[in-house]
Amino acid sequence: MEWIKLEIKTTSHGTELVTSLLIDMGIYGTEIIDQSEMVSFFAEGSCQWDYVDENLIGLTSSTDVSVIFYLGTDEDSLSLLKRIEEALVVLRQQKELGPLSLNTITVDDNDWLHEWKKHFLPFSIGRVLIVPEWDKSTHTSEIKFTIDPGSAFGTGQHATTKLCIEALQEQLCKDAAVLDIGCGSGILSIISLLLGASHVTACDIDPAAVDITKKNANLNPIPPSSLHVYAGDILTSPELKKTIAHHGYDIVIANIVADVIKDLAPLINTYLKPKGLFLASGIISERLDDVISALKGNGLRIIETRELDGWCLVVAS
Repeated sequence: MEWIKLEIKTTSHGTELVTSLLIDMGIYGTEIIDQSEMVSFFAEGSCQWDYVDENLIGLTSSTDVSVIFYLGTDEDSLSLLKRIEEALVVLRQQKELGPLSLNTITVDDNDWLHEWKKHFLPFSIGRVLIVPEWDKSTHTSEIKFTIDPGSAFGTGQHATTKLCIEALQEQLCKDAAVLDIGCGSGILSIISLLLGASHVTACDIDPAAVDITKKNANLNPIPPSSLHVYAGDILTSPELKKTIAHHGYDIVIANIVADVIKDLAPLINTYLKPKGLFLASGIISERLDDVISALKGNGLRIIETRELDGWCLVVAS
């Protein structure tokens, strides 16, 4: 099905009038892009952010605001479009509303649903080949991990995940027991099993991660009984802490952010077996010393640190 993507250029002052106009005409789903608000948001909350996407850093406080919405290409939608154009002519007589220009692009459902798949191709991290589920090609890689990239939560492309996968290939021994804290898509849990772990316990504060991890697990040749996934906050849930503590782990993984790793530090030794390893990632280089200090302060010994694209991984025991 074809749709018309429409963009009205206005100002912050004019946003409310434009959206009200659209609501009066029965259009409730709009997207508002206001760079000045984004600039203010990141400036005011900068002390609370470990990382901001570099594409956002260069934003300027532009006075232009885009109001984006979609219409069909049927007769009724085209009639509605004409009414919107006529209403904008009237609004342009008011000051401080910007150009109120109306730009249109015709798009297809397939553009949204499938076009992005062309850009997710199989790629290797050491011995592990990561393959999207729709790729039916024959691969000769020693270890193939199949994933549904549409699940988000982690596809292996980010530096933090790459660091963890590389470390697992070096540190994980056959029949190891693994704890994956903040499992997301389950990528590190499932790859641990593909690398030879006998059992993985995984948890995430987002309940959706449980279903996504199980879905990705079903795409790979691992025994269902070898992976147990739980929803909850390991820092605040006594029940989850108790459930997880039933096992001792050869490796504990936490690919999260620096502040959460610092909060986890007092718990790690209670989960590790003697000579077990803690792999902590998701740490920007500026926070590495903070994390190392927290781990040392809770009796953990730093074995090594690694860095990739401004992100760090710590291996401790």
